[in-house]
Amino acid sequence: MKKLFSFILVLLLTILCIISVSALEISNPSSANVELNIQINPTYIVVIPDDTYVSYNSEFTDFQSVKLIQANLEPNKYILVELKADKMFVHVNNNLFTIPFTVVERNNKKLLVNDIVLYKSNDEKKLSIHVEPDEWNYAKAGKYEATVNFNISYTSLT
Repeated sequence: MKKLFSFILVLLLTILCIISVSALEISNPSSANVELNIQINPTYIVVIPDDTYVSYNSEFTDFQSVKLIQANLEPNKYILVELKADKMFVHVNNNLFTIPFTVVERNNKKLLVNDIVLYKSNDEKKLSIHVEPDEWNYAKAGKYEATVNFNISYTSLT
């Protein structure tokens, strides 16, 4: 029984191989068109800021930049980087103590940054962390922490 099953299996595989190796048959040999296609997948690297130390009493702290490098995007597509944060430094020992902050453009310190759009290689948005000077007056001693999440998506213009 096993030999018969093995023979049938080998026979089926041989038939399938013969069928799949067939070529385009042309009944009228005068001309024929064959379509050629190439699919190049988009590639890109987005560099985001590294961990950053904010000094006490500092109104603006360099938060590095978000930069698009080695990008090969489709036409009418771009990279969207969304910044998500609670926008509060929270005291590690007592979460009732907070210091509010915003992420702003380094060159235009009044412009808040929530979304960054990058279209081509070397597009870059330089950032700063901004803490209002009065907020430092209410800050209790100790270590504070905050997290900024960068959500990156490949998006269409339409």
